[in-house]
Amino acid sequence: MTYPYGQFVAEVSSIQAQINNINEIHTNYMSQIAYGKYNGSAEDIVEEYRAALKQAGFEDVVSELQAQVNDLYK
Repeated sequence: MTYPYGQFVAEVSSIQAQINNINEIHTNYMSQIAYGKYNGSAEDIVEEYRAALKQAGFEDVVSELQAQVNDLYK
């Protein structure tokens, strides 16, 4: 069976800054969440994490990558 998505290589130069910011946010928040090192409830920290990702451009990155996949696999 062939895997149709094996030929996709993302072009990230236009979104690299957002990806770097997302990686930094993920690293900071995941260590807090994984080890329970946060103030307030788990729901609060996850909401804060999601808001930080959104502000960093997560939705733009997903949209760009989806557009590239769509262009490749029309």
